[in-house]
Amino acid sequence: MYHLRELRIQKGLTQAELSKALQVSASSIGMYEQGRREPDNETLGRIANFFNVTTDYLLGRTDEPGGFQNGDGCGEGKAAGETAVTTVKPKAYVELHRLIDELPHSDVEELLNTAIFKKKKAEQVHEHVDDPDDF
Repeated sequence: MYHLRELRIQKGLTQAELSKALQVSASSIGMYEQGRREPDNETLGRIANFFNVTTDYLLGRTDEPGGFQNGDGCGEGKAAGETAVTTVKPKAYVELHRLIDELPHSDVEELLNTAIFKKKKAEQVHEHVDDPDDF
């Protein structure tokens, strides 16, 4: 697993200390760091939450840690007048992936189409709000 060792060292933790915090064995932490074993989704989510990074960062899919500012992913802390973007909480993200993995392909396609539709609709609302001709 990418970045785990570096994150652990940055926090000044031993493998044993991290394993206790994450409720896994110290040997599991060592194997994750060496790439000899991958954590299950629940453990992966706990690691991401513990270090305030995304699972994609831990899996090496991105070099951006992308953690949440307030630790809960709720998109709080926006200035007045800004559109608050709600970010899926890491725990919910893991659960969503688990559910998607269990769905038939046709249902996954339907979810994707719904998400694309909702995104476009939100963008249209945002464009309308920002239109200077409305004032």
